[in-house]
This record gives sequence, structure tokens and C-alpha cells, in this order.
Amino acid sequence: MIQCHHAAIREVLSQFREGEEIETAGDSFFIVFTKSSDAAKFSLFVRARLRALAVGAGRPVFDRIEIHVGEVWIQEHETPAKPRISTVCKSILVLGCNPSDKPIKFC
Repeated sequence: MIQCHHAAIREVLSQFREGEEIETAGDSFFIVFTKSSDAAKFSLFVRARLRALAVGAGRPVFDRIEIHVGEVWIQEHETPAKPRISTVCKSILVLGCNPSDKPIKFC
């Protein structure tokens, strides 16, 4: 199922020229966009795509999407295994795909 989840996220991301996958960890993605409006559109498209994936899988697919606005920088070579990703940002929206299908939090 995780492979289907990742494929769905990447499928939606491919529709955004100015969106870039920076890192994944388990089922999490760190993706940056040039425009915050693209991040908002992406999150809505992902929710719709995951809903379709859940119907096809015959079981719910829960996901959480958080949008931050602000600067992002990657500090290369902090550790040999993994660069450190830092942000100076404010969380503006957290969308939760939950049983009630309501946003979890607006900041």
C-alpha cells in the first residue's frame, strides 16, 4: 500500500512544474513549491487522489497534509547519511483525511 501511496503523491506532483520532492521518510514527503497557491491546489488534488485510491483498495487511506509558508534551506553534509532541512515558516493549514473528512486545524 505504501508504494501505491507514494505513486499517487508523485503522480499528482508531476502536474506541478514548480513543485519539487525534497525528501521522504516512511510515508511522509517533504515537497516545496514556488507558489503557496500551488501547494494548496496540490493538497486538494492529493486528497481527491487518495480518496480514489481508498475506493480501489477497499479500505480507507488516511493522510495528513501540512502547508507552511516561508523560507526553506538545506544544509548539505551535516551528517554523512542525511542533510539537515531547516525552515523559517509558519504553518498555515493542516488538512487531515479523517473519518469525518473535516480539516483538522487551521492556523
